[in-house]
Formats: sequence, structure tokens, C-alpha cells
Amino acid sequence: MIPEDLTQPNPGKFKGRWYRFSETSAVIDFRISKSSSPNLDETRITDLTPKTAIPYPELTAGEYNFNPVLPDQFDPLINNAFNPPITVEVANQQVSAGVIFDVIATGNGLGQAPNSLLLTTASTQTAPPDANGCYQIVQ
Repeated sequence: MIPEDLTQPNPGKFKGRWYRFSETSAVIDFRISKSSSPNLDETRITDLTPKTAIPYPELTAGEYNFNPVLPDQFDPLINNAFNPPITVEVANQQVSAGVIFDVIATGNGLGQAPNSLLLTTASTQTAPPDANGCYQIVQ
């Protein structure tokens, strides 16, 4: 079980976690960039370990790319086990203000057969806390 922070992001912002559930032990970074400027990091998480969930900083709502990359690189990983090969990223994702937007890696590592490394996402929105301080998931 991984505790999720259901508090609402600051106004105009979104937040989330990078769930590195894949089995790969390869050294990778997780980078988030605006879709309009994919070679400029909005944020980058380094020194990741497998099977962890790491929150990333709150970001201004907008259109983003989320992808694992090799250290100090910008190009998304390519999974050649698929025909045709696929890019391991979530690209051109419109993320609204107030959302908790999680990116989850699943599968085994690149270079291992059968290679199943994929990304998926989960989006959650909560209502403001009730009189008891409890958050309710509304979407």
C-alpha cells in the first residue's frame, strides 16, 4: 500500500507521483516537459529505484510530456519489443488545474524478453475537505 496525498494542489496547479512499478533496475530519470518545449525540463527526478512512488513538484496546468529517459538525456525510451516499436512516454497530455495526475510504469525492463515496459496514467480530483477534514474523491 502506498499512501496518496489527496490534498488539493494550489490554485492553477496540478500535482502527482511517478510510480516506477517496472522491474527494471536501469538507471533512468523521470522528466516532465511542456509539450510546446519538449527539450526543456519543467522538472526531472533522478536517482530512482525500482518499485517506488515519488511525488513530483506542483506544476501549472497545461499540456505536458511525461517520460523516463537515460540520465542527462532528453529523448524518450523506445520499446523495440513491439511491432512497430513504441515510444515510452505520455505525450501531449492536457492536465487541468486541481488534478492529481499520476504516471505509472509497468512491466519488465528494456532489453529483457519479453519486454513489456509501458506507461499508463491515473487522474484524480478531490472536493475540498468536509467539516471533519476528510477529502472525497469526485473524479
